[in-house]
Amino acid sequence: MHRKNIMRTVVFLGIASILSGCASYTVKPMPTLNPTNAANHLEKSNIYIAAKVFRTAHECRVVFSDNLVGGGYIPVEISLENMGHTPAILYRKNFLLSSHGKELSPADPQIVASHFSNSIVGGALLVGVFGVAAAEHANHKRDIAFTEKGLGNVIPLASGQVVSGFLYFKGKPKQILPAHLHITFSHNGKSENVILPVR
Repeated sequence: MHRKNIMRTVVFLGIASILSGCASYTVKPMPTLNPTNAANHLEKSNIYIAAKVFRTAHECRVVFSDNLVGGGYIPVEISLENMGHTPAILYRKNFLLSSHGKELSPADPQIVASHFSNSIVGGALLVGVFGVAAAEHANHKRDIAFTEKGLGNVIPLASGQVVSGFLYFKGKPKQILPAHLHITFSHNGKSENVILPVR
């Protein structure tokens, strides 16, 4: 009987540990992508745009501490530089990933972060109030990290300015890639359109 109770306790703690996701999150530094000499870049009206797709679990964990591709999201790093004399403005919603006749809009960074959140229930089961606090703290850190690494809804680009960030697209690399990134932006009083291949 005593042995059964021990086994139940072990199983219970194991399940709680999995649910809580260890109740931690490590913030990783933002990578650097040079918009003017990256392997995959283009120039339009003095605006340089570079893109890099993160396709493996290892690449994602190095930057996000989470396996985004395993969770159904493709992170695409974008770097922009305005080499002109006038400001430009871009919007996150105008970055569309085109693949197999479909166009994918970038997901909200907070929605992506919530997909990988630590379980509050698991934290409560594991160590009560302290587990809940740890899970909530980890989720808050993840939410901030994903948002700060993501491109904002509005992306003003002053002359000489460089802006970098991630777009998160729902899907699996094998199902989506290769694809094309369709980008629309405003510069010098007119609308510009570019297509950047992503692989």
